[in-house]
Amino acid sequence: MLYHASPVGGIEILEPRVSNHNEPLLYFSDKRENVLVYLSNAIEKFCKETGFVHTGKWHKWASYGFDENGVLQLDEYYPHALEDTYKGVSGYIYSADSVGEAKDVQIPNAFATCCKVPVAGVEYIEDAYEEILKAEKEGLLKVRRYEELGDNMHAWVEQTIRNEYQKAENEPDYRYFLKAKFGWLLADNTQRFSGIADVYTQSRPGYAEKLLDCLFEHYGFSASSVVADVGSGTGKLAKQLLEKGCFVIGVEPNADMRGIAENELCRFDNFKSVDGTAENTTLSDGSVDFVTVAQAFHWFDGVRFKKECLRILKPEGKVCLIWNTRKEDAQINRQLYKVYSKFCPDFKGFHGGIKTHDERIRSFFDDNYEYLTFENLLYSDRDMFIKRSLSSSFSLQKGNVAFEDYVAELNALFDRFAVDGIAQVPNQTVLYVGEIQK
Repeated sequence: MLYHASPVGGIEILEPRVSNHNEPLLYFSDKRENVLVYLSNAIEKFCKETGFVHTGKWHKWASYGFDENGVLQLDEYYPHALEDTYKGVSGYIYSADSVGEAKDVQIPNAFATCCKVPVAGVEYIEDAYEEILKAEKEGLLKVRRYEELGDNMHAWVEQTIRNEYQKAENEPDYRYFLKAKFGWLLADNTQRFSGIADVYTQSRPGYAEKLLDCLFEHYGFSASSVVADVGSGTGKLAKQLLEKGCFVIGVEPNADMRGIAENELCRFDNFKSVDGTAENTTLSDGSVDFVTVAQAFHWFDGVRFKKECLRILKPEGKVCLIWNTRKEDAQINRQLYKVYSKFCPDFKGFHGGIKTHDERIRSFFDDNYEYLTFENLLYSDRDMFIKRSLSSSFSLQKGNVAFEDYVAELNALFDRFAVDGIAQVPNQTVLYVGEIQK
């Protein structure tokens, strides 16, 4: 028996369609499990779910191959790709007795024909994701999760995605998908704050003092602790840790941000500045007691950063992910959200689009962490209020045609909420803390 998968039901005669090889073909496999992957197209599914309008031919996404025994192997090129692509997708597996004249497609257990083929039977698949997991459990196919790919494979994926993005100049659906799933790779996040470092350090608030008290009273921080502050920026959190006596290694890839931190923190003998990234800090194995990340985790490749933390942390060392977050139910923050959404195409939500107990955080800690919040109400005069918005990576900057209108709306918003020249902005510092496991 031969099998063919389709999202369309009620077919009695299967007909060839133009394939990736630009000729009308009809594909079959003599392994039922091998056709499950054809029940969904990751690009088309994602674009339609997110409202992307596309009238052309949808690009196909096929991140699978075969092992040395001819067993189909699905590879996740980004976290949770399998679930994103197949969960909730229904479809049909059609069977046929024969395909007539078959074309050699050089794919294990696969056959193709340019002829119409009568349907001998049909099976309804309610959820393609569950069917794939079932086939994996039965050993009929393999799935390599993103975190299992290994460094060499990750490097290959990264280079491949960069090349694919460059080649997809005339495929807006493919580029939209790649930018959404591999934004950390295609955008040079290390340079997002170049040119606005001064505004950043002038306008960004420090973190709640009660956060620092909590770290020292309950999580083992002390004056003898060695802390790697990764993505340390202009040194906002580093300064607070230094003042409590910690030896802080600020790891920051952006030269502008790092330079300001070095100038402002050079008076501390217990500070060291390092040009490094979250995925390659350049620090020695087992050299730090704690890793802190303030306002930066959403820019990282979480899987590779986790490996780096495991490498540089001493036994029982902890990771602290920290954000200053606006209270989104406050009226002033609701109005700011509207202004950013209106003018700033790169705005994905406050604090980089990271949600409370975000899947990226849960995956990083394997769901084994503690979550705490600390009040950190902000008071801003007009200058500080405007600069705080302009310091955001998503913000419009001078030279943009809409910049003056953007600033005008920010000023109007300040006037609406300020009392005696000061606007209160409800804000809190949040902490996710825990040990990470291999």
